[in-house]
Amino acid sequence: MKTIGLIGGISYHSTAVYYSLINQLINEKLGENNAARIILYSVNYAEYKQLQNNNDWRGIEIMLSDIATKLENAGADCILLCCNTAHLIADQIIQKLNIPFLHIADETAKEIKKNGKQKVGLLGTKFTMENPFFIERLSARGIETILPEPTERILVNKVIHNELSNGSLSIESKNNFQRIIQDLKEKGAEAVIFGCTEIGMFIEQSESELEIFDTTIIHANAAVEYALSSSGNNQIDNDFEINREGEISNLFRENKITNFQNAFDFVKQLPYGRNSNKADLTSVFIDGCGTCSTKHALLKQVAIENNFGELKLMLGLFRMNAVNTPEIGSTLQKHNLDYIPEAHCYLRLGDEILDATKLNSKPEDFVFDLIEEQEIMPFQIIDYKVAYHKKYLENCLNQTQIKGYNINELWAIREQCIQDLSRVNCD
Repeated sequence: MKTIGLIGGISYHSTAVYYSLINQLINEKLGENNAARIILYSVNYAEYKQLQNNNDWRGIEIMLSDIATKLENAGADCILLCCNTAHLIADQIIQKLNIPFLHIADETAKEIKKNGKQKVGLLGTKFTMENPFFIERLSARGIETILPEPTERILVNKVIHNELSNGSLSIESKNNFQRIIQDLKEKGAEAVIFGCTEIGMFIEQSESELEIFDTTIIHANAAVEYALSSSGNNQIDNDFEINREGEISNLFRENKITNFQNAFDFVKQLPYGRNSNKADLTSVFIDGCGTCSTKHALLKQVAIENNFGELKLMLGLFRMNAVNTPEIGSTLQKHNLDYIPEAHCYLRLGDEILDATKLNSKPEDFVFDLIEEQEIMPFQIIDYKVAYHKKYLENCLNQTQIKGYNINELWAIREQCIQDLSRVNCD
């Protein structure tokens, strides 16, 4: 079981629900005396609220990023921020972590898609309802968000800060919430998101005209699923020994790596960065870094050398945007682009997708925006991949899916995005 890191205290009432629910779910799944492994850092809500009242989101970013880093250093395997509104600066926190951050909006979007809903109402603080950080992640999954009227948003925000964050909800406020949910239904909403972690403490499904997607419950379930999963720790079901002669196999054994599981873990922890000679896969060892292309081609090559044919090297195209790749947000905004089609290499082993691009990479980073994919061989990561990628971009330009650029200009923007992703210079 992996260890869950919780950033709580915003407010402590909902954090108590997180803690209780996660432990309850773990016990239901494992039985006997089992409970969750949790490291909790509870914020002094008064300090947080003062920063928020001053609109000091930079101060909040520094506070919560520091806490997230402390949780990682203490042994957490993933991070949950137990507050919807604070996810306004989630992307900045993610950039400072080497472990997965389970984004509350992403997990909510997955649950909504799973249940076949396309139009949902959203209730939360004004920050959550009116800023794009939550709605954009729903939109990226094809989910339309319907908001209350401006006067109703003010009312909801006031109740959250004056009542719910203090652990109470008056009968009058509860009636107002129910009326607003009814209004959302009349606007076409098929369900309602409780986008504040305290709302679900006081309004049950039987009291709502719409199906409720409670972000607290969804987030807690996602934490439990991750904690009990094998993929989070990159546990590979179909492992194999590296015991044959071959240039790449020999290099792994020189590093005391004798099976694919350890080879994958070794490659995944290497920093992301371009290699000095992409055509020579040994450059991953020499440079101490790699890209999605060189890292996964290296792992495919060791599988080839050891006659393990089940492992497939994949080349996919996905819509790279500020939601799934926060580091490129400013570049896309500068060029007025919602996304740019990007070629990405990864591995498939049976039904499992393996991504060793960065330490905190996971399939969910791109699979929701995957356009197409094909199996390739290691030698195809250079000329073939570039030609395939450019041909697709040219088709996008010809079909006016992307406007205002020629292929050279679009490729230059793509190159800037890749530079944004590089944390080290391997040249």
